[in-house]
Amino acid sequence: MKLSLYSIEQEYIHLAEELTNHGGELNPQLEAALAINQKDLQTKATNYGLVIKQFEYNVNTIDIEIERLQYLKKVNEKSIERLKENIKNAMEIYGIEKIETPILKISFRESKSVEITNEKLIPGQFLSAKTTFSVSKTLIKQAIEEGKEVPGACIKTNQNIQIK
Repeated sequence: MKLSLYSIEQEYIHLAEELTNHGGELNPQLEAALAINQKDLQTKATNYGLVIKQFEYNVNTIDIEIERLQYLKKVNEKSIERLKENIKNAMEIYGIEKIETPILKISFRESKSVEITNEKLIPGQFLSAKTTFSVSKTLIKQAIEEGKEVPGACIKTNQNIQIK
């Protein structure tokens, strides 16, 4: 019979109540039930652990693939820029404004952009300030561990599952 972690937990709670009802005395029947329950829990937890390890491996593999694809994207973007610049330069050298073929059309499009030649000479009315604040948990933890009180913060102790 396969048991879920929930049913193992419920069975354990029932067995603990039985043990309490018998004044903490273990009879052979309760002892055998507790041993089986612990074995089931170990088996189920081991299986969960193996699934978790597989998911961790998958996440790591996905991260590596994301990095690889981001690199390929940057390479392609740089290639696009280089090729466009080559076409632009060649068209400018030969004074060609437009290239039309049955497959595609290549032409210049005029656009305007602001170029800053000397940022220090720009009047204050054209400057904008960017200020960002973020809470430093590292500094807060350090202060609390040194005995200082930090309003709005405390150190919380967690129990984390570690699978090796």
